[in-house]
Amino acid sequence: MDQSSIRMFDPKPSIPQDMTVLRNPFTLALDDQQPREGQLENGVLVKITGDKPFRLSSYWGVNVTKFHQALKQDWKEIRESIRSGTFLNEHCLQSSKPEEIDPPIGESIARTIAADEPITPEMLGTSPRSCYPLIIILSINDDYKDNQAEGLDAGQTSSGDNKSNKKRDEIVCLANVLHIRDNICPMDSNIITQLTKLRYGNVYSLQSLFTPGGTVDEASRPVTMCVICQDKAISRALLPCRHACICCDCYGLIDKCPLCRSYIRSFFFILEGDGQESEQTEQIEQSEQSPKKPRKRFGFLSSLW
Repeated sequence: MDQSSIRMFDPKPSIPQDMTVLRNPFTLALDDQQPREGQLENGVLVKITGDKPFRLSSYWGVNVTKFHQALKQDWKEIRESIRSGTFLNEHCLQSSKPEEIDPPIGESIARTIAADEPITPEMLGTSPRSCYPLIIILSINDDYKDNQAEGLDAGQTSSGDNKSNKKRDEIVCLANVLHIRDNICPMDSNIITQLTKLRYGNVYSLQSLFTPGGTVDEASRPVTMCVICQDKAISRALLPCRHACICCDCYGLIDKCPLCRSYIRSFFFILEGDGQESEQTEQIEQSEQSPKKPRKRFGFLSSLW
């Protein structure tokens, strides 16, 4: 056998990816029932949910580079420019006046996002384009919290620190980048990416988890069962494929995702309990002594963003 074709892998214990739970106050999705044609001329229908007052603003033909630069600004600057209607004004073909919305709890809002003046495919350019066809931004309306937000910069102790950290990690803006079907780029309209902005932090891409179809338990709550044993609830998401499909017990028996067959590099918990604490204790004990035999898994820490 040609030794140059042999690759050696160092099996390591599988350690969960450190994750921080953040609550996203917004959702936005395209309405599946809208016509496939004429969306650039007639507008695109979206469904929005929110759990706090927010502003909705839309921008057509936005320069890609300038958009990402603008989103890295301080939140106060972004909020003020959105409120005044000047955000991205110099870097897009058209922008809408921000609409202030107080959403009903637990209900979605339907909106047709259309340009005030006609937008043609030629104005957006040929593929690959240097501008996004449409960006819809949902930003929290927290003008009344200005004084409270100022206090976050001051030093705090004990419980004050925890409260400050939660505020700093609060998602204040969801930027939805959309492709709109036209005769130059005839691909169906879709959401290209969704970016979240933290109050005092970075910009993160909103990534989806892929789960199998769920069932309903006795309390009418949705439950998704492990695809291997079909007995326990799913408790972890696999990386890098992002399939959430297995329970605690079955995870220890595999080294590949049972759905896509890609190697498991790491994982994170999506369900508290289900052996999480006991498994973490076991991993710590194993790391303090040499393992008797290597584990058949290619797990290592990796940063998503």
